[in-house]
Amino acid sequence: MEQAYQRALNFVHNMPAFSSVPGVFRIKRLLQYLGNPQEQLKFVHIAGTNGKGSTAAMCAAAFQEAGYKTGLYISPFIIDFRERFQIDGEMISKHEFVELYIQVRDAYERITAEGLECNEYDFITALAFLYFRRNHCDIVCLEVGLGGDADATNIIPPPEAAVITKISYDHMKVLGNTIQQIAKAKAGIIKHGSPCICYPDQTEDVLEVIMQTCATVQSPLILPNMYQTEILRCDENGTIFLYGGREYHLKLLGKHQIDNAITAIETLRNLKTIQLTEQQIANGIAKTTFPARMEILQHDPIVVLDGAHNPNGFVALAKSIRMFQCSPKIGVCGVLKDKSYQQELALLDGVLDHLVVTNVDSPRGLAAEELKNVAEGNHFQVSLSDYPQQAYQQAIKLAGKQGGVFIFGSLFLAADLRKYLQKEKL
Repeated sequence: MEQAYQRALNFVHNMPAFSSVPGVFRIKRLLQYLGNPQEQLKFVHIAGTNGKGSTAAMCAAAFQEAGYKTGLYISPFIIDFRERFQIDGEMISKHEFVELYIQVRDAYERITAEGLECNEYDFITALAFLYFRRNHCDIVCLEVGLGGDADATNIIPPPEAAVITKISYDHMKVLGNTIQQIAKAKAGIIKHGSPCICYPDQTEDVLEVIMQTCATVQSPLILPNMYQTEILRCDENGTIFLYGGREYHLKLLGKHQIDNAITAIETLRNLKTIQLTEQQIANGIAKTTFPARMEILQHDPIVVLDGAHNPNGFVALAKSIRMFQCSPKIGVCGVLKDKSYQQELALLDGVLDHLVVTNVDSPRGLAAEELKNVAEGNHFQVSLSDYPQQAYQQAIKLAGKQGGVFIFGSLFLAADLRKYLQKEKL
C-alpha cells in the first residue's frame, strides 16, 4: 500500500500547480464524470488572507462537539499531505486516498482527452468531495485555496454560510494589486441565500466590496461586534474572553485569534439549516488546536512555531511575541522571494533581540544571504545559518534557558522544523 500511495502522490505532485486560465470550468467537468459529489454535501465555505485555517478548525471542532460527522479541507498542509483531508479530526488513510485517486484519475484522463488542462488543486479538491460524500459527512468546513471566485472549491452549491476572514495583501500577481481587487476575488464565494459572516476588523475598502457583493447576490451580512468583546486573559497559556457576556476559552495564542473566534461563533450561530447550542459552540472553540499557529513545541527554552508569511500575519506575530515574558527573544526566519519580506521584518523591529536567517527548501526560497542583508537594517542582531536545523540549534544556544525561540516566515520552514522537532522528541 505504501508504494501505491507514493505513486499516487507523485502523480498528483507532477501535475501543474496552476492552470493558464483561472476558473472552475475544469473541476466542473471533472466532477460531472464523478457524479457531482459536492451537490450531496453541506458546506461552510471560508475565504480570506489570514485566519482561514484557524476559523475552519474552530467551526469543525464545534460541529464535532455537536455530534455531526465533520469534514475539514485545508490548504496547505504542514507535515503530511493527507492533513488536507480530515473527518472528525482524522486524516484520510493511505488506502482510501489510493482508492479515490484511481477514480479521480480516470475522470482526469477523460477531461484531458477533451483538451482541458486540469491542475493539481482541481484534482485534489475533486478527491476531497468524493471522500466526504463517500463517508456521509453531515457538514464540511471548506477552506479556499487561493482567492475565491475562481478557486476550485467555488464549484459548491450555496453553503450553510460563506465566511470572509481578514483580507490583506498577498498573491497580488494572481488576485490583483489593489485591496479592492483582492477583496472582490475573495467575495466571489458569497452566494444567493447563504449568510455571509465577515471578520470584524476589515478596512473600509474591503468592507465596502463585501457589502456590495452581499447586496448584489442577496446574501445577509453578519458582522461580529468587536465592542462586545472583553479580554480576561491573553498570554502564553491561552486566552479567556467574553463575547456578548458569555465566556470563551481559547488554546490558540494571540489576540488576533479572538477575532477569528468571534467570526467562527457568529458563523455557527447563523447557519442556514444546522443548529448548535451555545454550549456546543463554546466547547468546540475551547478544544480547537491548529499546527503552526503560535504553536508551543517545547519549554525551557520555549519554542514557538508560527506560519506567518505575509504582512498581516507579521503584525499578528509581533503582537503575539510581545505577550511572552521570556528574554532574550530569538527569531528563526526563512522566506519566499515573492513575499514582502523587507516590510515584514520591519514589523519585528523592537520585538526580537536576535534573528537567525536561513534558507527555505523551495525553488521560490530567498537566499539567506539576501535576507540577512535586508534584516540588518533593523534594531536586532542578525546571523545566518544555511540550513534550518542549524539555524534552530543556533537560536536555542542564543536563547538559553530563560529565552524564547520563535520560528516564522514560511510554511515550508515551519514544516521542516516541526518534523525535525517531532523526531527529536522520539
